[in-house]
Amino acid sequence: MNAIPLLLTEGVDKRKLVKNIRELYRAKGTSEGHKIFMRMLLGEEVVVNYPNKYMMRVSDGNWSNKTIMRVSPSTTAIGSEVVGTTLTGKSSSATAIVASAKEFVEGNTLIVEFELNPDSLKTAFTFTDGEIVTATSTVQDVAMTFTVKQIVATTTATDGGAIYSVDEAFVLDTNTNIGNGLGEGKIESINEGSVSGVVVDDAGTLYEVGDTFTFTTSDSDTVSASGFVSIIDGSLVLERTDVTGTNAGDFIISEDATNVHIDFFEIELERSTTGSAGDSLILDNAYDTTVIQVESGVSSSGNIVLNGTDLNLTNGGDALELEAYHDVAASHAGHNIKMEASINQINSDVYTTGSDRFALEEKTDYSGGISRVFLKSGGGGYITIPTVTVTTTTGTGTALLATTDNIGSVGDTVIINQGFNYSSAPELVFNANFTLKDISGTFAASNTLTTHTGTISSFNSSTNVLKTSFEDVVRVTLETGDEEEIALEDSLRDGNDVKVTTLGINRSFDVEDNIVDADGIRIALNAEDTLDGYMILETGTGQTSGSAIIQEVPDNEFFPPIQLETSSRDGTSIGDGIANESGTGDVLLLETAESLGDNPAGGRIIHENSQLISSRSSGAGTFLITNASEDTDPSTIILNGTDSSLSNAGGDLLNEEHGNNNTIILNGTDSDSTNAGAKLLQNVAAADGVVALNGTDSSSTNVGDSIINQDAIDFF
Repeated sequence: MNAIPLLLTEGVDKRKLVKNIRELYRAKGTSEGHKIFMRMLLGEEVVVNYPNKYMMRVSDGNWSNKTIMRVSPSTTAIGSEVVGTTLTGKSSSATAIVASAKEFVEGNTLIVEFELNPDSLKTAFTFTDGEIVTATSTVQDVAMTFTVKQIVATTTATDGGAIYSVDEAFVLDTNTNIGNGLGEGKIESINEGSVSGVVVDDAGTLYEVGDTFTFTTSDSDTVSASGFVSIIDGSLVLERTDVTGTNAGDFIISEDATNVHIDFFEIELERSTTGSAGDSLILDNAYDTTVIQVESGVSSSGNIVLNGTDLNLTNGGDALELEAYHDVAASHAGHNIKMEASINQINSDVYTTGSDRFALEEKTDYSGGISRVFLKSGGGGYITIPTVTVTTTTGTGTALLATTDNIGSVGDTVIINQGFNYSSAPELVFNANFTLKDISGTFAASNTLTTHTGTISSFNSSTNVLKTSFEDVVRVTLETGDEEEIALEDSLRDGNDVKVTTLGINRSFDVEDNIVDADGIRIALNAEDTLDGYMILETGTGQTSGSAIIQEVPDNEFFPPIQLETSSRDGTSIGDGIANESGTGDVLLLETAESLGDNPAGGRIIHENSQLISSRSSGAGTFLITNASEDTDPSTIILNGTDSSLSNAGGDLLNEEHGNNNTIILNGTDSDSTNAGAKLLQNVAAADGVVALNGTDSSSTNVGDSIINQDAIDFF
């Protein structure tokens, strides 16, 4: 630089020349360096186009990402004037060379985006959020200042959802309390998945248990899902299991140990018969009578005939006919001919669940409509929802939908707008996808939804997948509107006109209530056990082990009287017996006593170590209580207390209401005093919106955010 002479061409400032030479050297090799050179040499503004801008070449895999910084410019700062200069952080001392700059407005905020030369960055220093950075204008030769603002650098999907597509856009977060709410991204890749269920959209008719499913997809390298029809025409359901209607409408299901079923046999072709051995004999679809024919179009001579129905070959040569309830309109054409119902075999279940239902018997309400299906395997490798059809002999009209919780879940994402001025990391907000059934009408892109706030992005009529523009969350809504009375001003109210109304309970369930007798007296236990030990029998004594050893008690005995012969008796106690000579009337008794039978068992024998302890019992006086009881009589909610001293304990909890003297009463609504005495009501406006947070900490973080359910919407 010292070789540059002091005196230059008129109008050329040596200081600016040296400065531009320095900046040219720093920006050498860049488009901005070429522009500075041409500006210095010719004094012209030029546009630099590189050949590779219009060149197509095979990628060599040398990928690179731009290093960008978004800043808020000061009033006089112009981003384009610092291209090629060094940007310096005031507090961090970090430096970088600006390779390019662009200005744009988002949400009424002017933003400057610098692309930084990655080779000029030093790992020892890092720019920080909110710091002032400076650079010298190449045009005005003045220092320009900018304020660094946090942007979103990377994103990760923690809940990938399902049924998304590559390049589908999403917002980073609409919460303007943590950023400008305008950050955007797109889905770069989605994950493979499997079918998690099959939904019956239309039951159809004439289907049979065992009809199989075919899953069709345009995806490559997939493992096909599989399933079959498990129940037709319906299952048994509960009316209820108690007086409150619990479990009403629930299906009656099999016990866990129910794991067998009955298989019925079909008639197969003999091995010598033309065709494949083991093929089933099926019904023809061209019969014109109720006989079973051999093949289509064969005359009556081609009927399947009986060899006989008994040992005497009775009915030999007669045609084998269908049962009376079979018609002749080929509705059973193609069905296998089965053996009698009594010829069967019990086999273990191959496919079973913990909620197998009791199906209705055949011909109970026969339509052949599909009411339940079984998914044997969900397959794998799907990135789009497959369509489902049924392979059937006679069924028609069904519509089945495959559902999933992982096909097309979000994999990698890429940011297309980093947003601006973020104070914390935003959440990725993916739009909601639905799988619909029972559709009426049509859906079209950009249609406004009436049940939700948003629009339709797209609808696939083959899979019934609806994509929308609203977020995949359930917000807590505000209460709806109502009507209420218009009260008088406080100064006009009558303090004595207060309604005393209680808060009632229609039905309650009480646990551990006392059991009482007819007089209301509680029933108490005599004892639950005793603390004394008793002697019992051991094993092998010939009696029940553990039986108590009791004390012996003599039998009851009496001495019968000596009686006269039957012919001499007069029917009285004295007249029938022989009395003493003394005249006292005492009847003479036999010397030998006779037994009146065994006495009741004697008392149990206690242990020696119990003899010094007075006999005691535990639990005596304990009241019997219920496990649960239902109180159908109306009751009220009472107070436990209104202060630490339990004041007002047991008092009713009252509604806060006032009487008619404290509300505005109509004199009438017309000259005939119609509605006179009625209360004047006001409409409480219906709440419009959702419950929002005031903040989650003292710094009002998340203020304005909606309160949402913990789980996302189950759209599948």
